[in-house]
Amino acid sequence: MALTPLIVALVVLVGVLIHLVRTRRRLALQSQEATKRVGDLERLVAFSQSLAKSLDLESIRSASVEHLAQLVPGRRIWAASDLLGLHEPQDGDLATLRFPMTVAGATVGVVGVPPGRPLTEEQRGMLVAAAALLAVSIKNEIGRAH
Repeated sequence: MALTPLIVALVVLVGVLIHLVRTRRRLALQSQEATKRVGDLERLVAFSQSLAKSLDLESIRSASVEHLAQLVPGRRIWAASDLLGLHEPQDGDLATLRFPMTVAGATVGVVGVPPGRPLTEEQRGMLVAAAALLAVSIKNEIGRAH
């Protein structure tokens, strides 16, 4: 009978260890996700900074061509805007996801992603933000030019 308290203590200890292992795994996954999110935000900030330094429509065009491809690694991202001289790819598909570049009620172009694996909510958010940044940059440049 003296072993009963030891067995209970051992069971409790095993339970605590299992809980600690599960907690550690969960925290490791959360850490990996946070690290990935930081990388996403760093790419979006770099795009924003590049647009902020753009002094004309040509430099906005260059910034978009350079940075859009980096926003969602492994996916071909494109922008189309008559004002930038960028056109939708000829192999455009009706299934392509399009994110409008809209500012002050006017659409000045779109950011597109060809069909493929579904985008995550974070990736969609990045592309919505990129489209908004591009729209504001274009509108600001047009306003300066007039």
